[in-house]
Amino acid sequence: MRSVSVGLYFDTKGNVIIVPEIQAPAGFGISSYKFVKLQNGYTREELGEAIMKALEISVINEQEEQNRKFWTEATGIKGYAAFSKKHKCVSVTYILEKEGYSITAEKRYPDGSYGVDSDNYSLRVKEYPGKPVKETIADQVLEALRLVEKLSI
Repeated sequence: MRSVSVGLYFDTKGNVIIVPEIQAPAGFGISSYKFVKLQNGYTREELGEAIMKALEISVINEQEEQNRKFWTEATGIKGYAAFSKKHKCVSVTYILEKEGYSITAEKRYPDGSYGVDSDNYSLRVKEYPGKPVKETIADQVLEALRLVEKLSI
């Protein structure tokens, strides 16, 4: 099943970087440098619009220069592990054929990557039927962020 994903990276000040994922010719997902950055104070509507825009970029899947790194362009931080130390991650995955999506409260691992262990998968991943909707997706993402913060303690 074909799916598209978006990563949302929240810093300690409440700013967020919304990053579409595109599929490389070899088949694996890579982060796009066509990110959207929102400063703290954004509305739920602005967050929902940015998420939907990022999902559209993922669906279009326009190939990009692979040596550009969103985290350096967005923050000036050179390495991904250093970037991930300062950012909590929530991901949105839209399964196109099934018309359902999931929102995942990602765990940060010691190597700087994000993911979900099988032992807490059901706690961290919420599945929703249908297409993502701009009016509700921001609230669902913010709920997942609260879960990330709670589980990081």
